[in-house]
Amino acid sequence: MDATFASAGIERRWARLAADRSSLVSGVLATMLASTLFLTRFALTLGHSELSLALVVVLVGTALLVLTGAVRISPTRAGLFAVAAATLLLSLLLGGAVQPSYLSFANLVLLYAAWMFVVPDDRQFEWAVRLTRRLLLIIGFCGIVQFFAQIAVKAPFLFTWDTTFPRAVISHGFNYVIPAPGLGGLNKANGFFLLEPSSLSQMMAIAIIIELEFFKPSWRILVLAAALALSFSGTGMVLFLAIVPLMLLNRGRGGVLLVVVPALIALSALLAGPKIALLIERLQEFGSDQSSGFARFLSPFYLFRDYLYPDASTTLFGMGPGTIEGYSLKTAYLIHDPTWGKLIFEYGFLGALPFAAYVGYCFFAGARSTWLAAALFINYLLLGGNLVDARLQVLILVLVVLQNRPRDVIARTIRTAEPSSRNWVRRAPTV
Repeated sequence: MDATFASAGIERRWARLAADRSSLVSGVLATMLASTLFLTRFALTLGHSELSLALVVVLVGTALLVLTGAVRISPTRAGLFAVAAATLLLSLLLGGAVQPSYLSFANLVLLYAAWMFVVPDDRQFEWAVRLTRRLLLIIGFCGIVQFFAQIAVKAPFLFTWDTTFPRAVISHGFNYVIPAPGLGGLNKANGFFLLEPSSLSQMMAIAIIIELEFFKPSWRILVLAAALALSFSGTGMVLFLAIVPLMLLNRGRGGVLLVVVPALIALSALLAGPKIALLIERLQEFGSDQSSGFARFLSPFYLFRDYLYPDASTTLFGMGPGTIEGYSLKTAYLIHDPTWGKLIFEYGFLGALPFAAYVGYCFFAGARSTWLAAALFINYLLLGGNLVDARLQVLILVLVVLQNRPRDVIARTIRTAEPSSRNWVRRAPTV
């Protein structure tokens, strides 16, 4: 009898401990999401560098989860990370930079060390998806209100916070205010809280994919689509077109495309009207080496040709951490720092390949939703300079990396709740 009571007491203590850890995880994940969606414009200026609030929240939050035992380490991820970190360090030591940025290297290592861990509580995935859904809907409403409010309110506060907060705490180097082409002085919506219209378009595309993946179609998709349209940005549409048609075909709803695609083409032509030349010019901008499309998708190949490939050592070990930005003053063509281009240019192919294996494993091994993982992976790899920027990585951590179930972790995971009766999560096979 005494042993029975003792056993019951131990079980109650374990249950309370599990509940406390689950609450801690929820609080940390919610703080991460709030930092990247509503506080993303804030940063601390340190000399000529900026320390984003999202990065601080990610590092502090992950440390808190690790120290309290609220997350578990994946041995396979840890092994891949060790190899990647070693080759990155070798590239730092042997790369072509005279003065590499050790701060950029430390940022990279610390940020991706957080990817080694997994949240053991299965309930956290559904909770995180639902919270993200609500917050992105709020951002969508803000983008719509912001766009139409500028017709009556001409205050710069609608698009930039430079006149409201001290410049020392605001992120710089972003295009907060971008005129909408052909709309008589109106600006593209940036969601009020986000950095650029392209950020709004990407977030709305992700929100639509979440709606289609986990929930029944509703009025929310119309709100999100309207905000995506009012951003007048192509990056969100690229993400949408890369994922949504394949999702519909995979689920036997390819017939929807026969209605939706012609309708979108007709609507675009109707809205463009006499401004259709502007749309055609936008689609042809890859032919100009001064266009944003060229800078985002093609400029890394030119950088490799001009600076990386002429020397075998730089091909292997790169030009050094933090160096790609400085070449914007050396090239006649416009350049950008997409994740894949920055990684190869700064760390070479020797550093890039093991790191790519680590990132790919974290994204897709035991993915809870392959479509969501693929959407965030495309966004991460192609649509922005996300290698050492923690803003998008918050969504990657909260919705994918911390939630995935690789084999070496799932075997040791204790389910803390029965599966949801709605069974709304489509579980992908573990890798």
